[in-house]
Amino acid sequence: MAEPSVAKVRVLEESMPLGATSTIRWIAQDSESEYTLVYTKPTELRFVHYALDRMVSVAEDTAAAMAYADHFAMTGGELKNAPVIDCQPGSLRDDFEFGGVLLFNTSALKEAAARMDRDYKFAALYDLRLKVSQKGRLVHINEYLYYEVETDLRKSGEKQF
Repeated sequence: MAEPSVAKVRVLEESMPLGATSTIRWIAQDSESEYTLVYTKPTELRFVHYALDRMVSVAEDTAAAMAYADHFAMTGGELKNAPVIDCQPGSLRDDFEFGGVLLFNTSALKEAAARMDRDYKFAALYDLRLKVSQKGRLVHINEYLYYEVETDLRKSGEKQF
């Protein structure tokens, strides 16, 4: 089903890890819409009806630099709620759970990417989040707007090897 609010979709290649500064810069450079959605997980993504419109509406209404939402986690046919918490100003945790869907105001994304002055291999998304938060609010949408569907049901150790 086509989504009218989606201008284009880009899938990163294996040679473009999301944790790399070069990848974040490429995403920012390639973004043309008012908002840019980044999905950070390797799992299948499914949105609830009108989820993208809702996220954009909340981002616009709150002037968010980045918005993120609660979601559902589906593993082996079992559905669980996966709520996230509000990100507090000054929070520096690099393992803060935003969920897999991050909606950036594209101008904030581009400005933050332009200020990224170190080339990270793994920490660029964290660096981006810090830089975006310096220019605008990170807004938690307290609604379940998407499903992260785990399709690889092997145990963690088996996935690595």
